[in-house]
Amino acid sequence: MCLRAPSGRSQRVLPPLVAAVSCAVLCACAATPVVVRAAETRSADDVFKKWLTWQAVREDVALGPLAAKANVRHVIAWRDLMPKAMAPRLGALHLPAGTDPPTDAEIQACLKATTSLIALFDGRVGEAAALLGRGGFGSAQIEKAESSGEWRPKYRDFLAALLWQPDIDEARTALFAASNRFFEFAFSPATYPILQTLAGKPESRAVVRLLYESMWYYLARTGWSHWHRGAIDAMKAHSDGGGEVVYVAGGTDILALVGAGITHITVIDPMFPSQTKYYSEGWEFLISGAAGDTITFAKTALGPLRATRTSFVARGEFTTDKLSDGSKRTLRASTTVWTLTDAQGKPRGTFTLERRFLTQADLVADPTRMFVLSFNELYYVVTKAWGIDPRKLPAGFRFVVKQLARPVDRPMLWNLAEVEASSFPFQFGSAVD
Repeated sequence: MCLRAPSGRSQRVLPPLVAAVSCAVLCACAATPVVVRAAETRSADDVFKKWLTWQAVREDVALGPLAAKANVRHVIAWRDLMPKAMAPRLGALHLPAGTDPPTDAEIQACLKATTSLIALFDGRVGEAAALLGRGGFGSAQIEKAESSGEWRPKYRDFLAALLWQPDIDEARTALFAASNRFFEFAFSPATYPILQTLAGKPESRAVVRLLYESMWYYLARTGWSHWHRGAIDAMKAHSDGGGEVVYVAGGTDILALVGAGITHITVIDPMFPSQTKYYSEGWEFLISGAAGDTITFAKTALGPLRATRTSFVARGEFTTDKLSDGSKRTLRASTTVWTLTDAQGKPRGTFTLERRFLTQADLVADPTRMFVLSFNELYYVVTKAWGIDPRKLPAGFRFVVKQLARPVDRPMLWNLAEVEASSFPFQFGSAVD
C-alpha cells in the first residue's frame, strides 16, 4: 500500500507507509517449503506497532465555526505562511502586507474576507472557487506557466496556511475535513459539472489545481494511514448488525477496526513480498504460522479480545506482473481465518485474509457485505488497472473509503474515471506492487 507520485505516469515511489496480513502452518510468501512450528501468542502492540504510532482516526469538523474563532494570531500566520509566489493572487483575502504588526483595520478586513472564504468550504465550494476567481487567483497566463512547471507545493501550502491552527492536530484535522469537502464537490453528480467547467477554462484551472493537490496530498500522501470517523462509524454499524466488512487491499490495517469493535472483517490482498518495508512488524506472523497462534488486543470497544488462527486453506498459486523491485513472483493463494473471542471466551466474529487478486465478481451489491478501500487505491478501480470496470458495477454499489466521511457510489466512481481519462486528469495514482 505504498503511494505513488501523481506527476503523469512517471510514478516515483514515496516514503515508507504500511500494509499486510495472514496465513498459517506454511509460509505463504512464495512457493517455499512448508514450515511447521509451535503456536505462539503475541500482543497487538507488537504485531501492529507501526499503526499505533502512524495512525489516527480523524473526527469530522465544521470549518465555518473553526474559522469564526480566528483572531490576530491567525491573521499574522496567514500573512507569514502563505507561499510568496501566491501573494499577488490573493487579493480576495486582504492579507496585510509587509512584516510590521497589522493595523486594526487590516486585521478586521482580513478576518472578514478569509473566514468568509473558509466558511464556504462547508458545502459551498463552488462559491469559494468563484470568490477566489474574482480575486485573481487564476488566469490564462498563470495556467500557461503552471502547465509545464512544478505547481503542487504552493497549492498545498496555501491550504495549510489558510487552515492554520495553534494546535497542529487541529490543523491536520481541518485539512482532512477540507479535502473531504473538495472531494464531494469535485465528484458528486450535483456539482461535478461545475468542476468540468472550471477545468475546461485556462483562467479557472488554478482553482482545480488547488482542489486536486489538496485532495491528493492531505488524503493520500500524508493521510494514507488515517481513518475518517465517518468510515469507522459506518463499518461499526454494519458489523454490529452481523454484516461483513470487506477491505480491499487492506493488508494489516485492521487495528483501528478491531479497536472500534468491528469484528466481521475480510481482507482481500495479494500481499506482495516487494512491499515488506510498508508492512507492520507482524506481517510475516500474520501470513505464516501455526494453527492456534493468537494475538491479544488489550483494549477495544468490546473489552479485551483475542484473535486465534483457526483455519488455513491453500488455494493454489498466482503469478504477479513485474513488481517494484523488478521481479515477478509466484505466490500461494490462501484463505486464513482468525476467530475473535472476548474475555469470557465468547466468539465475537472473525478476521479472514484472502490472499489473492480482487476480481470483478467480488464487487456485488450484497447488503450483507460492505466494501472498503483506501483513497489511494481508488485509482486502481477507476483506471481498470486491477481489471475492474467501474461501468460494470451493479446499481447501488458503493465503497466506504478509509479517509472519507461518506461512501463513494457508482456515479462518483464514473466521474472519477472520466476525469482520470481527461486531458486535465486528477492523476492521484497509488502503487501496490
